[in-house]
Amino acid sequence: MDKYLGQALISMVAAKKEEILSKDCIKELEAQPKLAAIQDIMRMGINNHVAETNASLSLAMREYNQNKPIKWVVFVFFLVLGALIGTFAPMGILHLDSSAFSRVSLDKIMFGYFGARHFPEMLTNELMVISYEYNS
Repeated sequence: MDKYLGQALISMVAAKKEEILSKDCIKELEAQPKLAAIQDIMRMGINNHVAETNASLSLAMREYNQNKPIKWVVFVFFLVLGALIGTFAPMGILHLDSSAFSRVSLDKIMFGYFGARHFPEMLTNELMVISYEYNS
């Protein structure tokens, strides 16, 4: 029974397909004035859309070509800036890390007073450290 039902459905689908694809059906659709008007409107809309898109693309291409050299100027600027920072930043950090005067004479004076002991070993109630700041 299912076999006959399946064959009947297949034949009905094939008949409907032939009806839809027949030239008479297509001619009927083309003969309707409303459908032709809708097709004309769609063609005009598509043509307008294509024209607007082409104009927008040409404008974008023109702007891109005008701004193309700016990209290289910015690239070279930041390349030079990076080279300068990479060269002078370590020298500045090294300058901040090192002292501006020699500690040799101060170390000799401190060794004369306190010897080879470290500062925390020398802290007592009687010790007073005086410091001076020159050029202030």
